[in-house]
Amino acid sequence: IHAHAFPNAYYSAKTIVEKLDNSQHQLIVLKEKQIVKGYAYQVRNRAYGDLSMSINSEDKVICEAIADTDAQKWYFEATDTEGAYYLKNKKSQKYAKGISRSIQLDAGATGTDEAEKYTLRDMGKGVWAITKDLGLHCAQSQENKVVGWDWQDEGTTASHWYITAIEEDETETARQRLKDL
Repeated sequence: IHAHAFPNAYYSAKTIVEKLDNSQHQLIVLKEKQIVKGYAYQVRNRAYGDLSMSINSEDKVICEAIADTDAQKWYFEATDTEGAYYLKNKKSQKYAKGISRSIQLDAGATGTDEAEKYTLRDMGKGVWAITKDLGLHCAQSQENKVVGWDWQDEGTTASHWYITAIEEDETETARQRLKDL
């Protein structure tokens, strides 16, 4: 977006982000509370700021120490329901399924027919809840598994997330460039 809006800028968007102290600055690319298509996002927990939503080798969603790995990169793919998204992991290329209270989130859906639609709820101050009926929650008492939980309680900060755009999806960019030709 930066390169398109400012083609002659001295610094690229990547250089600007690299110069920021990432622990103190948040970059969220939402337009009218909509995720911008074509970006991978890091989903960092509000209660445990050093933990990010990730996928393990069994396609289960966990919170783990922030790292620059594809396991911690998520695409929010638009669904046929306005404001709802499928959560797709970059490493596995699989989707998050439905959630149940206190049960670990499974991200082993190979297509959207098995995937759940999630909604982003603005909790204020750059914090979001990712919800269906329940919200995604980093359960420290369950070895940092991401489980279903009540997201509506302002005090339940482990159910609130910072969503940071960290990488443009090269495949989506290429598709768009082909369409523009």
